[in-house]
Amino acid sequence: MTDGLGVDVTMRRGTLDLRVELDVAAGEIVAVVGPNGAGKSTLLQAVAGLLPVAAGRIDLAGRTLEDTTTGLRLAAEERDVGVVFQDYLLFDHLSVRENVAFGQRSTGTPRRTARAIADTWLARVGLAEHAATRPDRLSGGQRQRVALVRALAADPACLLLDEPLAALDVDTRSTVRRELRDHLADFAGPVLVVTHEPLEALALADRLVVVEDGQVTQVGDAATVARHPRSDWIARLVGVNLLTGTASGGAVALDGGGAVRVPDTDQHGEVFVAVHPRSVSLHRDEPTGSPRNVWKAAIEDVEVDQDRVRVAVGGAPSLVAEVTAAALADLDLAAGGDVWISFKAADVTVYPR
Repeated sequence: MTDGLGVDVTMRRGTLDLRVELDVAAGEIVAVVGPNGAGKSTLLQAVAGLLPVAAGRIDLAGRTLEDTTTGLRLAAEERDVGVVFQDYLLFDHLSVRENVAFGQRSTGTPRRTARAIADTWLARVGLAEHAATRPDRLSGGQRQRVALVRALAADPACLLLDEPLAALDVDTRSTVRRELRDHLADFAGPVLVVTHEPLEALALADRLVVVEDGQVTQVGDAATVARHPRSDWIARLVGVNLLTGTASGGAVALDGGGAVRVPDTDQHGEVFVAVHPRSVSLHRDEPTGSPRNVWKAAIEDVEVDQDRVRVAVGGAPSLVAEVTAAALADLDLAAGGDVWISFKAADVTVYPR
């Protein structure tokens, strides 16, 4: 068992076979990230006791919540788990105070005591003046805070958050994200956050668990995952180009054709090759000079986001380059056609598969 949260489960939901093993230490925030349909929310619902597992075990703070070998399965209300759902699921017929007091009241705490605890939590998140208000009168950010303190006020051993910022607009999200991180930092138990938003995961979590097609494909702190992504989805998550191939003598023969010169001549065998889009330069004429990786390719897509321009180019291999708005205009990239790609061997990261 563990003082934190230990999960080792197998489940089947529709056509998805979910197989996840993870541990979250007390006081640690772990984000489960992955594409839609990967099984993230299913995992969270299993820990919460809302879905049974087909095989495996879930432990929390020295207690076994579920163990299919013995037939043990505690009901959701017996698990001492606080959950913040994507849509918050607040009781709009109750006041904000009564929403936050709900967890304490459901365990037998007297009404007056539960309300006092609720008022303390509401004061901590700046909502004391809204205690008598109905949740449907609040803004999205305020509703998110109510949902969080409703979970925390019950004094759970573990906190689960399912896409906690998804219901917020862009302008509110960054502010609430900072507030949420501060509140989670004060929570002594394990925290499991499910999200498909890379910024949210990187901003909130101490560690990432990547789930794709029901399987854990990578585990590590944000910096490690960003430096060494191990799948195309993770590479897109952290914004790098990821290629695969076989390394030998300072070069990598790519699986899809072509080759890349790399700085590490000691690498041999099957490897990942990561190149940041900012390291990729585009030219209308063949470049000269120091770059050791140069080839001709066709522009496939141009995406403009304020002062950042991402240009997808096809070829062997296909890559994404990130250039300035000035380069977009100077090279007339929006017109399409062929360009020359270049990047230095020193800008390539290589690591074993």
